[in-house]
Amino acid sequence: MLKYFDDYEEYPRVTGEILPLGELWDYVGTPFLEGFINKSCIGGNTILRAYVLARYTEWDEECEGTIKQYKGSEVPEITSTLVKTKQDRYDILTTKPNYHVHLDSAFMDDVIILKQMDNEYWVFWFDRDCSDSSLGRFVSEDETEVVVKEFDRWILDDLQVARERGEPKIIPNEYFKGWIRS
Repeated sequence: MLKYFDDYEEYPRVTGEILPLGELWDYVGTPFLEGFINKSCIGGNTILRAYVLARYTEWDEECEGTIKQYKGSEVPEITSTLVKTKQDRYDILTTKPNYHVHLDSAFMDDVIILKQMDNEYWVFWFDRDCSDSSLGRFVSEDETEVVVKEFDRWILDDLQVARERGEPKIIPNEYFKGWIRS
């Protein structure tokens, strides 16, 4: 995946041109990342692939809590489900549609998203640490399927941090509805 980026910048100073093509910014704040992903959702742009990592918590690790799900935008119907493990959270959240997406509180781990916007590709890495998120933008002459396969390979084979406590899992595209928040 990194082959698509010509430049890499840690702790970017956000002045001048915002995220030039071919750059990957690391250590950006999550609110900044949220602004970009929500803006890029406008106009039917497509999430090509998304993963939840097992970086901070294992799939069978106890993380009791309640998942609140919202259906509808006018008068939301709210349901609450008690969960015991991260796997429980994943199973519920990826099989029942939700109106607004809360990544960190939902999955309790990092989420990485590959999105296509017009002729550009965007990578959004929501780090649970809130200030260590990453944001990248690039163009490629590769077919979309090739870019997705490269993204999969990067997550599943190259990115050691993605598998610290278990294998990453795909988040179905249907999960992403409404505004995305950490």
